[in-house]
Amino acid sequence: MGSVLHKHTVVQMNDSESAQRFDPKMAQNILLIWLDSNIDQANTDCQHTLIHLKRVINTIHTFTNIDDCVQFLQKNQYDKICMIVSGSLGKQIIPHVHHMSYIAIIFIFCGNTQSNEQWVQDWPKIKGVHTDIKSICYTLQQFVKDCEHNGIGFSLVESDDISKNLNQLDPMFICTWILKDILFDIEFESEHFLGLIKYCREILEKDNKNELQNIAIFEQEYTKKTPIWWYTSEFFLYSLVNKTLYLLDISVIMKIGFFIRDLHQQIDDMYQEQFADGKFNQSFTVYRGQGMFMNEFKKVLKTKGGLISINNFLLTSTSKTIPMKYVERALLNSDKVGVLFVIKIKPNQSTTSFASVTGVSVNEDKQDEIIFTMNTLFRIRNIKQVDRNARLFQLKLELIDKNDDCLTTLRERIHINTFPNLHGWNRLGTVLLKFNKSKEGEKVYRIMLEQENEESKKGRLYNRLGWCKYEQVEYEAAIGFYRKSIEIYEKYFPNDPDLAISFNNIALVYDEMGEYTRALSYYEKALAIKQQQQSLSPNGLNLEALYDNISYVYVEMGEYTKALSYKEKILESKQQISPPNHLDLLGLYNNIGVIYETIENYSKAYSFYEKALQHAEQSLSENHPDYILCKNNRDRVKKQL
Repeated sequence: MGSVLHKHTVVQMNDSESAQRFDPKMAQNILLIWLDSNIDQANTDCQHTLIHLKRVINTIHTFTNIDDCVQFLQKNQYDKICMIVSGSLGKQIIPHVHHMSYIAIIFIFCGNTQSNEQWVQDWPKIKGVHTDIKSICYTLQQFVKDCEHNGIGFSLVESDDISKNLNQLDPMFICTWILKDILFDIEFESEHFLGLIKYCREILEKDNKNELQNIAIFEQEYTKKTPIWWYTSEFFLYSLVNKTLYLLDISVIMKIGFFIRDLHQQIDDMYQEQFADGKFNQSFTVYRGQGMFMNEFKKVLKTKGGLISINNFLLTSTSKTIPMKYVERALLNSDKVGVLFVIKIKPNQSTTSFASVTGVSVNEDKQDEIIFTMNTLFRIRNIKQVDRNARLFQLKLELIDKNDDCLTTLRERIHINTFPNLHGWNRLGTVLLKFNKSKEGEKVYRIMLEQENEESKKGRLYNRLGWCKYEQVEYEAAIGFYRKSIEIYEKYFPNDPDLAISFNNIALVYDEMGEYTRALSYYEKALAIKQQQQSLSPNGLNLEALYDNISYVYVEMGEYTKALSYKEKILESKQQISPPNHLDLLGLYNNIGVIYETIENYSKAYSFYEKALQHAEQSLSENHPDYILCKNNRDRVKKQL
């Protein structure tokens, strides 16, 4: 039997997992483990220790025995784990866990330093023997700050990628590219601000009084300070924004979107004041130092001459001094390389917003910091090793200018192919689905559903959620959402053409499950609507798509005559509206040939395979997969004549 070229899938309508919980103090998922056989949380000293630790890291797990601790570590879901271990248990557990890549730093906390100072020298992740929790907290605080600083997400585009099909680019690059436009397309209300406050309080443990107090201050005084002030302060905004954009955590982005928008707007306003319209034409250089894991840096090395898009807001310095401190601390970690970003800026050629934070940051006297808005695009000019140090590199970047051909090409292609006619979160959800990010898309639609009061829009959202579950191969869940969509339309909008889309999509699920009779019944319901109301939904489900889906069901049921009758309906339609050499006709001729071959009508099969090959010869190269398939199908059937 021949091979089929294509099959129709889910149709979109134009136009439950809970949100990930994390500590807003952290740029990444950091967990603190405290292992000590004497831990008693009812004890006053223990409570005092936990209070100190939670001021640095909110998420803490305590263990009193090694087996439970090791078992937990083996099931780890955190990016980084810090450990505080007693001396006696440390000697036993560290040889078994020190190699785990996600264990970043270890402290020995006990009353006797002398008995432990010698053996800890063999384990580089151990940062000293401590008798006082305050010294541990100080080092932990520095560690968390470095994680926050280094937790910058980026996307890469190699030079050769610019000319590729958009589907071949990194999906995250495209999603972050349009995210800023989407955020600025949304009218944020006071409810969004209150939603963030509520969320932050929910994810903090009740006894973390420090952070709860900070949230209360933020709630009361947000409008009294500038977004840059909040971002550069010791409050939770810097950590929360960085982590959210680093992970592209859609559910949290939707909660903090108003602040991201406000921060960008202030940067853009300041850019207009400081640099735009020829106010500052002289080129200058800024610096940023940070640590990068070797696997990440190898990707950067491959992209020399290409583009790097920074997903986060980016703080830089006009001086090397502070950036180099971050580089030096990164080199203490054997898993990382230290990278000094050297960024050249031509203000009069810039395509993005940046600004000096002098007078508006929390440190008003600072005069050397430049902040870039999110999703700033740079060209990687050079990468070189510094001072023969195998783990120290200088990365020369240049802010991409407005005359760069690559920028123009990318901007046009991304705009055209990311549903510019859609708006806000709906556009983001559709883009995520297009690039096979159904789990992220599901988060978008669940939150939209929670906020939606209009029944017709709920019907569309249930349909989208069904699509997400279909892509995740969770068919029962998909059917549940499609049924909710159908119920809404049948009750409130029985004549709405979108009802046909929900019928079609639930039929597709039943088809995938092998329940062909059910699938056929829903296809027929969709067909009945479309035959009456073709003109009402020009951009969604069309008759040809339905005929094709029904035809495939009949093929799977072994009812080939009925399958052919629907293929012929499609052929009749396409011959009327399509050019003679259209590729759709190529696929259709081939697929009709497959059915005739299946029922051993080889003369008919040969006839349609020959037509398909003739189309392929006119439109495709001889090494094109579809050309080869059509030729193989024809030649095979020819032998049967």
